[in-house]
Amino acid sequence: IKLSRAEDRLLVIRWLVKQGLHSLAENELLLLMRHGDYRLRRQALHISQNLPSPMRLSFIQNGLDDAHADIQVAAIDYATTKEDERYIRWLIKKIGSQYPAVSCRASRGFTHFFDEEEAMVVHKYLALNPLIKHALSENNEKKRACAIRALGHSEHYRALLTLIHLLSHDSHRIELAAIDGLGLINEKQAIGPLRSVFLSHNENPTTRLHSLISIKRMHTNYDNGSLNNLAYRQN
Repeated sequence: IKLSRAEDRLLVIRWLVKQGLHSLAENELLLLMRHGDYRLRRQALHISQNLPSPMRLSFIQNGLDDAHADIQVAAIDYATTKEDERYIRWLIKKIGSQYPAVSCRASRGFTHFFDEEEAMVVHKYLALNPLIKHALSENNEKKRACAIRALGHSEHYRALLTLIHLLSHDSHRIELAAIDGLGLINEKQAIGPLRSVFLSHNENPTTRLHSLISIKRMHTNYDNGSLNNLAYRQN
């Protein structure tokens, strides 16, 4: 397309896609994916998702490798929506991104896969080790909390000891994420630690409430009378 303004090129590319001239559109979009303005690269990535499915793969891969966090986040969203096993190793890599927004978006992608039983059934649990590593050692609190939430949604026994360990974390945000995560993992082994957290936080009603909710989620036979006794018990 012999047009100097990238915005004009985008208009023509949209027309090419609408006319079904996908190969021509693909070539032009690949050129725009190297443009210096990240906003144009983001538009090119968006338009590329209207191409036939086999063509979308390279654009999502380019987006995940882009230097700008906004492009990476958009690519993660597209990969998450597609639920294609081919994207799994790239998404796992993004859990360790230096950008909190990118890392959290990748963790949330796996939260979605864990919630959907038929999504990424072959490889999604390969993310457990990176998520556990992030939950235990990541310095950024936001990235850490996102990984913890994903571990909870995994409902996997391997996440249990990690979340129990984080119940004693100094950060209130991390502690609450671990409490909520344990409530999603149906392992009664966590009831004792959660009960201890509840009894040791007399001056923190938020922590006590989250602990009670998590206990109730894991132990449906824990009747309201038992909960009330626990709620009003003093050290």
